[in-house]
Amino acid sequence: MHEVLRSSSLVLDNLFYKHLGQKHCICVEVVVKQLDRQISFWQKPKEYSVSNNSRRSLNMEEFNEVIFEFKKSIRRAILNRPGQLNSLTFEMISQMLKQLGVFEEDPTVKLVILKGKGRAFCAGGDVKGVINFVTNGHWSFGASFFRRQLTLDYKIATFKKPVVSILNGFVMGGGAGLSMLSTFRIVTEKTIFAMPEASIGVFPDCGASYFFSRIPGYFGEYLGLTGTRLTGIEMLHCGLATHFVLSKDLTSLEDSLDSLGASESMVIDERTILRTIN
Repeated sequence: MHEVLRSSSLVLDNLFYKHLGQKHCICVEVVVKQLDRQISFWQKPKEYSVSNNSRRSLNMEEFNEVIFEFKKSIRRAILNRPGQLNSLTFEMISQMLKQLGVFEEDPTVKLVILKGKGRAFCAGGDVKGVINFVTNGHWSFGASFFRRQLTLDYKIATFKKPVVSILNGFVMGGGAGLSMLSTFRIVTEKTIFAMPEASIGVFPDCGASYFFSRIPGYFGEYLGLTGTRLTGIEMLHCGLATHFVLSKDLTSLEDSLDSLGASESMVIDERTILRTIN
């Protein structure tokens, strides 16, 4: 079963980045829809089995695994599982894929910011949850999870509008897939990057074959084979990051980005965002 999921992920990883730059990945979308029809158990995951009375007492911001913020023409997607280092569940991936599709087609949206709560941007996919489903006999859930995750990575890589990823903390595995192909990748002194799959005998997926191969020399191969960790400064030097900002200055940076959306007449493009970050 491990080999089935491994080969499925490899095929999709090659597919997405072979066609990088095209607006649609029709065959993948069809497969995802077919698998979604087959799988019904994921619709009510255990994490959401909360009674109405209990839910009223919860802070909904704590309850939502992804928080979407709307400020003028700026949109934020904030990963909100800080206790699990914002590891991605199927529900989180589905929410982000749906909302990013809405943001991309909405003419009033000019910029999307991705970030995480707590001490991580995203430490990868919720592998433990996937393994639990697979070992309980729901093998197709694993295939659906990785197909949907890679579809989200492709959506971000080919997004029609600027995407800024703020990487203040751990960025690993699936978290790298979310962020490494965004327009701007901002790191801090707290950033720790790795594709640690090699340490458990698995190849680095989520588009790593694309962004590692574009690192000068053989350093990308080294990272893929060893799973070595990088700091934010090291990411900047090898090209995985576009900017370095001290973590204490992130609030000021976000305020500056928000100010771009204050005027409806303001043109927010890559050049404007670059001036603001610099």
